Amino acid sequence: MKVRKLPSKAFLDQVLKYDPDTGEIYWRVRPVTLFTLGTSKDRPRSAEHACNQWNSRWAGKSAACLKSDGYRYMHLNYRTELVHRVAWKIMTGADPIEIDHIDGNRSNNKWSNLRNGTKSDNLRNVALKSNNTSGHHGVSFSKRQQKWIASIWLGSFDSKEEATEIRKKYETLLGYHANHGRDATIN
Repeated sequence: MKVRKLPSKAFLDQVLKYDPDTGEIYWRVRPVTLFTLGTSKDRPRSAEHACNQWNSRWAGKSAACLKSDGYRYMHLNYRTELVHRVAWKIMTGADPIEIDHIDGNRSNNKWSNLRNGTKSDNLRNVALKSNNTSGHHGVSFSKRQQKWIASIWLGSFDSKEEATEIRKKYETLLGYHANHGRDATIN
């Protein structure tokens, strides 16, 4: 699996301040060494001028914006980055594989709400689908068999309660997160 590389932890620490308690990320005051002499022939700007201009406009302000998909994004080194990935790199120094928001709220980037894992780990912590008719993840009624079906191929059962009990037991055995199957309307 190819992991997209983020800038180094040292660079991120130099330009960003991540608050693990709130999940917010802010621009730090940037040193003049991060700026170069302007290239305009008519009015070349010094690195100091560019530095002062940038810091007066951005330093101390939020580096992130919320998009319609529920995730927080930021622009860093001419690339769009997901804030939860940047937060992981700042806190651990490692590039994340796939970040799971434990409570299912994509914009909640508090450190206590983030965990690194695989796509499979992330899929073991999904909300109940809106078209679910049983009220339990992986449990459905088969009209043909007139029985309740517990997926993960656990068999057919005469009652919804029995199917749900078996499904929950296997979710625990297979390492599903405790939030798996939570109500999607509650965050």
